[in-house]
Amino acid sequence: MTTSSEYVFGANIIENLTTGMYKDSRVIYREYIQNACDSIDSAEKTGILEIGEGAIEIFLDARARSIEIRDNGLGVKAEDFKVVLGNIADSGKELGVDKGFRGIGRLAGLAYCGKLHFISKAKGESVESILACDAIRMRDLLNENNLGEKHTASEVLEQIYSFAEKPVCDGADIDSHYFKVLLEDVNKENSDLLDSARIRDYLAFVAPIPYQSTFLFRTKVHNHAKEVGHPIDEYKVFLDGEQLFKKYTCDIRDRSGNRDDVIHDVEFHDFFDDAGDLVAWMWFGASNFKGVIDKKNNPMSCLRLRKENIQIGDESTLDQFHREERGNRYFVGEVFAISRDLIPDSQRDYFNENGRRVSLEKMLKAYFETSLYDLYRLGSDANAARKKIVKAEQDKGDFKKKDDEQAFISQEEREEATDKLSKIKKEAVKAKEKLEKLQSKNADDRIKAELIDRIQKDAEKGVSEAKKAHRKGTDTKNRPKEGKVTPRAAGPKYSSFTRSERKLVTTIYEVIRLKAPKDAERLVKAIEDKICE
Repeated sequence: MTTSSEYVFGANIIENLTTGMYKDSRVIYREYIQNACDSIDSAEKTGILEIGEGAIEIFLDARARSIEIRDNGLGVKAEDFKVVLGNIADSGKELGVDKGFRGIGRLAGLAYCGKLHFISKAKGESVESILACDAIRMRDLLNENNLGEKHTASEVLEQIYSFAEKPVCDGADIDSHYFKVLLEDVNKENSDLLDSARIRDYLAFVAPIPYQSTFLFRTKVHNHAKEVGHPIDEYKVFLDGEQLFKKYTCDIRDRSGNRDDVIHDVEFHDFFDDAGDLVAWMWFGASNFKGVIDKKNNPMSCLRLRKENIQIGDESTLDQFHREERGNRYFVGEVFAISRDLIPDSQRDYFNENGRRVSLEKMLKAYFETSLYDLYRLGSDANAARKKIVKAEQDKGDFKKKDDEQAFISQEEREEATDKLSKIKKEAVKAKEKLEKLQSKNADDRIKAELIDRIQKDAEKGVSEAKKAHRKGTDTKNRPKEGKVTPRAAGPKYSSFTRSERKLVTTIYEVIRLKAPKDAERLVKAIEDKICE
């Protein structure tokens, strides 16, 4: 019979927790920031730090290929350092209180560098405690293990660990307290870890940091969090001396980078279980829902899932709860998981499966598939009507301008344009009626009623701008009588042409119009500019 002393943890467990643990190398920043936040929380609870004094600093040195992550939290006492840092998956942290609780995240850096150092000092101590980990030696031992030369997990750790103590410089450092993570000789294949811009973009949504000042509704979001009894945890995180913020703004830009929509307000929804306990809450931006939000020019796009203000998964994690796959991309916002029973998995891709997770999923699906779906579909329908109303006014002005400038190629073209404009005007009338019906139908739903009201005002603004654009018009003294048209080639620009030349040009223009209707105006204008120089 096998006794407990004969059970062995093989070296593969180390591989699973390092090189085989994460798909994205950038998670090392999340893991070390997470631990730093817990250390700052502990320092605040013990009175070593005042609320708001905590800071996490990240320094990247691409030339030296090194990364340093430092916090001014509680630190680890010298007498506890070897046990706390040496043991694996034996954390003293509390689930539901601390952000990190498994005791495995600190190993993440071993997969991406040559040497990994942990350096710490507690307040009042005169020594700095150091653990140096030889990541290259670790990978060699793991390779040997995979080739048949077996090692236990303990044997690997014994060979790669090196503990030391170093006296602090002078008496002034006695009261200092900190924890530092230093990655040396970052692997060439992991050079992205030294890309400041890329890391800044990653942490802008993953880390528990404040909203940037351009997000005008940040105070409203914080107030709601306080109202439900769960203030949002925020920490000061600096990358190469620059503080990081969540990249939320009020502007929504199209694929060309132009402002296409605006977040006019934020709306909230709280998720309670049958016992009345809060499981999660969310906010989302109330825009005009003009369409799917372009990710490239709007890094804040999508509803994102968070626990302790650290992102769970990525921007696509909540896609599964929408009626349509694209549904999540109509929104900007966050879902904050509150329940202690919602436990992030080891990779923080999602939550461990349990009854509480199933309950949250049902609530999210019910709300997303009804309220949120109805909202963006309403926005889509109303915006389609708005476009028809504005287009009718724009086309009306374009027709008038072309008529004034005697730019119609022939009587036939003008008649076709007249018929087309008549149809567009009729569509606009129907669109106005549809907006009015939508407004009446949703009058009792505040969020929907406000959406329709905003879109109606947008339509009125678009019509006004279209009228203004054509108000000046052109010189109308040569305008033909209603129903009549002077061919384009008979206009003032062609005054030097003979009658036969004008007739020939008109014939050419008419052929272009018939054979290439979509490009006719562009081609005719190009020819006109050339022959009328």
